Amino acid sequence: MTPRAERTREALIDATVAALREDGSFTTEQVAGLAGVSVATVYNRIPEGRDGLLAGALDRALFRLVAVTAEALTVEHLLDEGLECVMVALVDGLVGVFDEEALVLRSALARLPESRLLRDAYRHREAEARESNRRFVELGQAASEPVTPTRWPMPWWSWARASTTRCCSATTTVRPWPPASRLRWSPCSARRVDAGAEARTVLSLPT
Repeated sequence: MTPRAERTREALIDATVAALREDGSFTTEQVAGLAGVSVATVYNRIPEGRDGLLAGALDRALFRLVAVTAEALTVEHLLDEGLECVMVALVDGLVGVFDEEALVLRSALARLPESRLLRDAYRHREAEARESNRRFVELGQAASEPVTPTRWPMPWWSWARASTTRCCSATTTVRPWPPASRLRWSPCSARRVDAGAEARTVLSLPT
């Protein structure tokens, strides 16, 4: 595809996204009008027609979801800011995307069972998300191993669930991963962990 043809194709996807965000539906004629081209050009650049346009719009929305997740779930953020901040950033980012792309996703998912093109677009981005999450888990486990050699076979959404235990006559919230010795000041939880005190848990214990 030539650069000019690629620009036209992107303009058609932009028009499809704009129409879907407006009222949750679109027509080929409407997309052509918004993009400033003829209907014939639409089918020339996207031979699959409506499904091709909808698949392009779905791919855009899913790309944003994957990007937001990858940006939030980094070991650097986890060690510097703490788990709670990472989860807050992730949820805020996802909510922002869903707010903007809700009608796009709803329209695409309604058509998903009947359209292989849409399913392929979905599976492509799903594979990217799985790979990104897998790498985050592996790096996080590697970062925790010097202090906590046990691997924690939990999905990322389970890390936010802290377990409560009693130790040294104090009720203490123990977060299994990463180790407390790697945590720093967390503005989300307003707590400070002494980086040199590897023997302490996340909340204060008798010294």
